[in-house]
Amino acid sequence: MGPAPRRMRFGIDDLRQVRRVTAQWAARACLSPERAEDLVIAVNEIATNAVRYGSPAARLVLRVTRQNMAEAEVRDEGRWPPGSTAAPPGEQRGGMGLPLARRVCDAVEIRAGHDGTTVLLRIRLQKCRRAR
Repeated sequence: MGPAPRRMRFGIDDLRQVRRVTAQWAARACLSPERAEDLVIAVNEIATNAVRYGSPAARLVLRVTRQNMAEAEVRDEGRWPPGSTAAPPGEQRGGMGLPLARRVCDAVEIRAGHDGTTVLLRIRLQKCRRAR
């Protein structure tokens, strides 16, 4: 059993807090320092995209799944362009968030709907040895 789920709403000015909360939660979930850093990087990239391209406010949920995965859910109210794998067309900079997340996570899932976009980032957990 892992740490309790952690939820937060955030905007563009809260990205530093998103990284800090993710790092603290990842440590409680017993991710190795390297895998915790991978999760922080992936969450930061997707969270930045959410508030930059999706909607001014977004939501982060960190939890452990029944499949023993650390899962970060980033949800915004923006609409995902069908078939898109990167930043919206016409952006001069960026576009590496999703490919980077796919590289460092074990699984990345995008759920696009009329009410917003949800990106699920998953990293497999190892057995945890907690100090008593």
